[in-house]
Amino acid sequence: MAMKFLYLVILGSFISLSSCREDAKVMTPVNYNIHTFYYSWYGIPEIEGRYNKWNHPILPHWVDSTWNNAGIYPGGDDIGANYYPQLGCYSSNDPEIIDLHMKQIHQV
Repeated sequence: MAMKFLYLVILGSFISLSSCREDAKVMTPVNYNIHTFYYSWYGIPEIEGRYNKWNHPILPHWVDSTWNNAGIYPGGDDIGANYYPQLGCYSSNDPEIIDLHMKQIHQV
């Protein structure tokens, strides 16, 4: 848990420094209209021993009940989402993944 807090503090530092580019001589003002968030609850079998939040039941539809009893998404290659993470399913407790995510955020 302390590792997650440390990375969130680092994330805050990246956000505040994101307005200063290495190739720029003058620091640009902070853009308060840009926000980011980081979900810290994902898990994979290699680290947590099971998928966490990548697998989930199919929620009942409010109008079309065709798929209501289809079971659950198992995780792995089938996470039941329109977008699949470029890095694949990951653990939010993996320091290497968190570091890579923070670098990706900083690059944006």
